[in-house]
Amino acid sequence: MIRFGKLSILLFGLAAILITAIVWFWRPGLWYSAENLGHRLGAGVVNRYPENTLEAFRESIEKLEGKDEYRYSECDLRETKDGEIVLFHDWDLARLVPDSEANRAALGVEVIDDQLLIKDLSLAQLQNLELEEGCRIPTLEAFLECAAELKPKKPILLELKLFHDRETCSRVIELAKAFREQTGLEIHFLSFVRNLKRSHPNPRQWLDEFRAAGFRVYQVYRPKTKEHDLCETW
Repeated sequence: MIRFGKLSILLFGLAAILITAIVWFWRPGLWYSAENLGHRLGAGVVNRYPENTLEAFRESIEKLEGKDEYRYSECDLRETKDGEIVLFHDWDLARLVPDSEANRAALGVEVIDDQLLIKDLSLAQLQNLELEEGCRIPTLEAFLECAAELKPKKPILLELKLFHDRETCSRVIELAKAFREQTGLEIHFLSFVRNLKRSHPNPRQWLDEFRAAGFRVYQVYRPKTKEHDLCETW
């Protein structure tokens, strides 16, 4: 029989608490459902298509939007080298773009890796890339046109990732405002504080521009609860 001393039991208990705390911090939705089924346009739930693609959006609206857990359609915005706005979550291409011969040829590189950053690539280069299931990286305008066609009943939240030019910052607002006025869709924005600070020399001024255009800008809420995964405390 193995006997454990009091010290061993104490150390084991402390280790368990530490591991639990680490997992809780990094995976806040592990023990309760605060997840939104429309996150990254349904990726990870629909599964058939890559995240932040029009194909994923269409399928998630068709299959998931009627569920209470589908709170809003969320997608991620990034700026390209030439100031265009695309839907893409990561800084780089490594996770989401297959390392295929066609994709390598499209960029003139030997490998698709984490050195290929969205901010260093033009819209034309990005749109020549093929994701899984034959999908392409969409622009914000293409996504909004798709939303106008589908007419989702739940709100649309556009997450601001990283921008580099103030004109692009303003154009995000102009595009969303124009489509909202044309379609009546409910559109708002979402961002981490750090991304606002990286994207604009005066984040408070930028927030004021969103509000002046009639948009709310949410930030990710921690700790999450079953009812709330966002807050608006700017």
